[in-house]
Amino acid sequence: MTNIDEADFDVSQGGQVEIIGWIYQYYNTELHDEVVNISGGAVKKNDIPAATQLFTTDWVVRYMVDNSLGKYWLERHPESKIKNDLKFLLPEELSFVTNGKDIQDIKLMDNAMGSGHILIYAFDVFMKIYLEEGYSARDAAVKIITKNLYGLEIDQRAFQLASFSLMMKARQYNRRILRNADVKLNLHVFVESDDIAPELLEKIPDDSKEDLKYLIAQFKDAKELGSIIKIDRDYDFDRLRNDVNNVSISGIDLYGIQESRDTILKVINLAEDMSRKYEVVATNPPYLNKMDKG
Repeated sequence: MTNIDEADFDVSQGGQVEIIGWIYQYYNTELHDEVVNISGGAVKKNDIPAATQLFTTDWVVRYMVDNSLGKYWLERHPESKIKNDLKFLLPEELSFVTNGKDIQDIKLMDNAMGSGHILIYAFDVFMKIYLEEGYSARDAAVKIITKNLYGLEIDQRAFQLASFSLMMKARQYNRRILRNADVKLNLHVFVESDDIAPELLEKIPDDSKEDLKYLIAQFKDAKELGSIIKIDRDYDFDRLRNDVNNVSISGIDLYGIQESRDTILKVINLAEDMSRKYEVVATNPPYLNKMDKG
């Protein structure tokens, strides 16, 4: 890995976060080339993570976040000094907006987050805003990862790395954050619902059963479709969660109801965050190394 800048390993320069993504891409290089280049045919579902897991370079990440989250905030808070830190903000005249939101209500989504590079830099921008708004760094760290940042990913390993990176980033400002059981990241890895035990659905009340059947159908090929899945109905997600959690399992679980219950709960959480409205979306979607030649 001689082509990786030494500064990427330097903790004082933030390298402890960025290097995670570079290492994972290096780890995947051989498999990526094998999957993408061996044939010009369609990439198999199980190979999609290896084919699409390309790390977004730092300047591209900064450009996207500076001109989305940064611009969003400056349009509503023209007096903010964070403009001085947004090195890739385009030099254009901002259109000021009067319906400003509290910083805690601004949600940013990366729906193809990989190992979390965009979310990590967005954390830095959010932190500058929180500090400018008078929050302590310790409190801001918790609010950023629980209220502001959201992410989706099809690759289990990348999801784990993103979760680890974001928690380590937050721990830089709040050393006790790992001890707080109430701190939950809004990051998800797609799960497929093609093996749900019918015996579980039989135990679900009728008013929730049809909604769950619809969601199960939507996420049947979630590892292939990812964030292009559309949630086009309104759901009472709390009711669905409660009804699934209330399913009792007695004796030996012959039908795999517990495993099915865990899967459905993950699907519900995914669907809920996919159905939200977001103030900012910043992402570098995968393209399977196939671009239009025309």
